[in-house]
Amino acid sequence: MAAGEAETARMALTGAQRGSAAGTDPRIAGLQSAVRRLCADLDRYPAPLADREIAERELGALDALAAAGTLEPGALRESLLLIVAAVGSVSALARGVAALREALEMFGVSRAAQLPYGFAQRRESPSPAWPPPGLH
Repeated sequence: MAAGEAETARMALTGAQRGSAAGTDPRIAGLQSAVRRLCADLDRYPAPLADREIAERELGALDALAAAGTLEPGALRESLLLIVAAVGSVSALARGVAALREALEMFGVSRAAQLPYGFAQRRESPSPAWPPPGLH
């Protein structure tokens, strides 16, 4: 994590732990809302999912973290990755997953950090020349 990202994450955590003058930090409320939405979407999804239990467990963990105010970006990122891996390819759940990602971005969990290892580097690097020299 870059120094700027670490500082942003620390600021987000400090704000989340302090709460706002009106009571609940709006980022925490947004996260809880996103978790509830995805849980409801998952409950309404009739087809069996091989990893439904993993998604439900991680959504429960995110809800507990939000309720306790212990929002560490690494733990949030790990939960998101597990949820996306469990339900990410189901188009009926895509909006709920997107809402969850947006809510977690408010806590310093960046989209680049959510990509599988090495994906960002491959995507940004130029394509190799094909055919390679000498194969003509």
